[in-house]
Amino acid sequence: LEEPNMITNAPMYRDLAPRPVQEGRIRLVHHGICGRIRSLEAMIDLMNLLDDRFTLDFYLVKRDEAYYDEIRARAAGNPRVRFMDPVPMPEIPAMLNEYDVGLAVFPPLTFNLKHVLPNKFFEFVQGRIAVAIGPSSEMAAYVEKYGFGVVADDFSPEALARALSRLTKSDIHTMKAKAHLAAREL
Repeated sequence: LEEPNMITNAPMYRDLAPRPVQEGRIRLVHHGICGRIRSLEAMIDLMNLLDDRFTLDFYLVKRDEAYYDEIRARAAGNPRVRFMDPVPMPEIPAMLNEYDVGLAVFPPLTFNLKHVLPNKFFEFVQGRIAVAIGPSSEMAAYVEKYGFGVVADDFSPEALARALSRLTKSDIHTMKAKAHLAAREL
C-alpha cells in the first residue's frame, strides 16, 4: 500500500515582505468563522493575561450571531481587543501583513480540531507574520520545522500568555523572516 499524500489548503503565494515590529507594541490577529466550537473566548481571556504591549484584532465571519454577541460582550472591558469587518479571501494575506502574530488556538474538542491544519495558518505565513498556536500536532510540526512561531504547552489562555510574554521584538522579527522564507514552499 502506498502512503497517502497530504494536500494542504494553502493560499497562493503572495509577494509580500515582513513589516517591522513597532517598539513596545505587538499586534495579534485572528480571522475566520465565528463558531462556538472554536473557543474564541479563550483568546479574549488571553488578552487579560498579557501586558499592554499586546493588542488583538478579530476579523470574524458571523456564522453564529449569538456567539459573536457573547464574545464581543466578553471583550467589552478590554480596549486592546477590537472587532474588525472581515475582508474578502484574496485580501487576507495583505491584511495580515499589517500584524505581528497570528493566533490559531483550537482545543481538540473533536477529531477534526485535534488534527487541525487550517487555512488561516498558511494565510499567516503568506502574510509574513509569526504564528502562536496551541500544541496541535499538525500545526506544531510546521512551526518546529520552519521556526516561524511559538507553540504553547497546552490550550489554556495561561499557557499561550506564557509563550507570548517571552517574545521580544527581535524574536518576532526573526519569526516573520522565517515565515517569509517558508512562504514560497508553503
